[in-house]
Amino acid sequence: MRNSLSDKKIIIFLDTLLMGGAEKQAILLAGYLKNTEKSNVEVWAIDRAGKGAELLDELGVPWKLHSLDRYAGKLKRIKELIKLIIAIRKFKPDIIMPFTYWPNVICCAIWNFTGAKTCVWNQRDEGRGITNHVLEKYALKKTPVFVSNSEEGRLFLAKHLDVDKHKVRLIHNSVNLPAPLRPKQYWRDTLKISEKHFVATMIANLHGYKDHKTLLDAWKIVCDSTKDKIPLLFLAGRFDHKYYELKLHVQALNIKDNVRFLDQVDDIAGLLSVTDLGVFSSRFEGCPNGVLECMNSGLSVVATDIIGIREALGDDYPYLASISDHRTFANHILTFVNSADLREKIALQNRQRADQEFSPNKMFSNYASLIESVL
Repeated sequence: MRNSLSDKKIIIFLDTLLMGGAEKQAILLAGYLKNTEKSNVEVWAIDRAGKGAELLDELGVPWKLHSLDRYAGKLKRIKELIKLIIAIRKFKPDIIMPFTYWPNVICCAIWNFTGAKTCVWNQRDEGRGITNHVLEKYALKKTPVFVSNSEEGRLFLAKHLDVDKHKVRLIHNSVNLPAPLRPKQYWRDTLKISEKHFVATMIANLHGYKDHKTLLDAWKIVCDSTKDKIPLLFLAGRFDHKYYELKLHVQALNIKDNVRFLDQVDDIAGLLSVTDLGVFSSRFEGCPNGVLECMNSGLSVVATDIIGIREALGDDYPYLASISDHRTFANHILTFVNSADLREKIALQNRQRADQEFSPNKMFSNYASLIESVL
């Protein structure tokens, strides 16, 4: 524990308390700062409580919602920002730490009116939602420190937002899945998995930044090419706006018996314990939690060849396919289907890399050191 962080007042600001990768990382950090560093931490969010709020309650971290309409007219937005400034001044934080785009813009634009000593922009993706709005430009100009969880995000900040690279710290996501909540047999019975099945799982919410369609096209080839096993693909993630489109695509490919949509799963470790292979198809990534969780569970992974995923799996990781290249994706999957020995070998390498490069202690320590330095 760092005595210098004890009793420091910290606001971690999120867009939503619905659980996503960025929200989970921020909430775990809040729990560490409160329970280990003994900081006075609160998590504030703009919209909607959900699984994130439940995790905060488990960790004993206070949370609250502050409504901000990002589509409001100028006068209403000014009034809402003034209310937020007043609320922050009452808390008297030493540091404000927003995560994801909209909280970054809002907090970094107003922090120097709140009495806080500083504010840290946390870039949690590879660069989404940039608007070139006047408030965004002002926020970027006023931000003293940036954190990116990936090299892709750091390059984006420097190249597209003109951020001085010396202001950007690289702090990778962490991964440390808890023990499964339910035994393997529960999952086998519930999901009707037999010894005849070969199970692949993708952990990602069903929205447009991912690329489930390419994975499904690849899975059709796997289904048509596999004789000794029955391929079974689990898609574990919130049913966002791509859900119905993907359901229709599964029907069109005639693989509905080989694909199951699970929605959000509260026991990722349990699900991965009955999984043979992790898969992750995406168009845009920072540091993908879905890949890290598969690595942490001791699984081989087939994924898209983009910077954030290579950063997770390693520069020389061979089982990656170019964006939209469903045939190469399928061939990599089939390589693992046909070789249990290879699956075991690569799984061990992935688990070791997750332990060495993406441990929670490493992320927490890096953030604690950052907070110390900027304060």
